[in-house]
Amino acid sequence: MKSDGSFGSMSDMKKINSVLVNTRYGVSETKIWIAFLLFLAISSCTKRSEEELHNISAYRPDASQAQLIEYTIVNTSITLDYRVNGVDYIISRDLNIDQGTFTIQPGVTIMFEDGAGILVNEGGALKAIGSQGKEIYFISKSGKRGAWKGITFLSDNAANVLSHCVVKEAGSSLNSYGRANIIVAKNNHPASVEISYSTITTSDN
Repeated sequence: MKSDGSFGSMSDMKKINSVLVNTRYGVSETKIWIAFLLFLAISSCTKRSEEELHNISAYRPDASQAQLIEYTIVNTSITLDYRVNGVDYIISRDLNIDQGTFTIQPGVTIMFEDGAGILVNEGGALKAIGSQGKEIYFISKSGKRGAWKGITFLSDNAANVLSHCVVKEAGSSLNSYGRANIIVAKNNHPASVEISYSTITTSDN
């Protein structure tokens, strides 16, 4: 058994079972001990999973290798790949997706400087499809509620998808379209985004 309460392999389980059987404990007590150890392992995994979903510092704390995104306009399709076991990218200013699809791969973590945000204009699209255990994070670099502008959609493109994402700590008053983590703004044209299996939390509104 590992230090975090989980079992490394089936051979570990067999060793534990063998040790318990050959001690002074009876059969019923052996079963109780094995059940208790299994409970600890499952509880540890569940607790860790919850921490990872809601606390970025629990498993992706390192921003030292993050790539700084300083461009402000996207006019062609771009993909952000998973880079490191930590923060992959830092967006330092408003990112306007004017044309093409801005795709974010599973497991990517993006931090935003205070006052920065993503604006998906009519001709652009944002496609962020993660998976279970490889969620895509959009978070504030400062960790403060309402620090960044969030993601604003002015586009009705069918490619606008957020799946298995965590979006948090947005809602800056600097966003003229509103104060929230995700804003679907309808001015003179429709806008939409498909959201599934995602956590949208800790905004300033």
